[in-house]
Amino acid sequence: YQSSFQAAFSSVHNSNKIRNATHGSNGIHSTVRVSSPLLGGGGRGFPLSLAIRIAAEESMLWKDTNDLVNGEAICKNDTHNEVIAFGIPDLSTAESLVCAMDEIDVC
Repeated sequence: YQSSFQAAFSSVHNSNKIRNATHGSNGIHSTVRVSSPLLGGGGRGFPLSLAIRIAAEESMLWKDTNDLVNGEAICKNDTHNEVIAFGIPDLSTAESLVCAMDEIDVC
């Protein structure tokens, strides 16, 4: 997860630097969302509970260097906010991820 988050957000940073260098900064702030699947989310016999735990731990590790706003991990910089969004269509699985993140955050 960590290398994926870094790669996704660094590509946004690089494109913004190029755009601002050629067009100038207009002072508008935006939110950049990087979506991620729940890796190993029950597929091919991988335990769903372990996939949830790994995603929670990696998200909270990423959050440790960022802020948390309205339940979303946000990294504030001069041009945009960064948000990690997990694509989890099953509500009970999504709730399990939120609970796992809450448990880690309490520690």
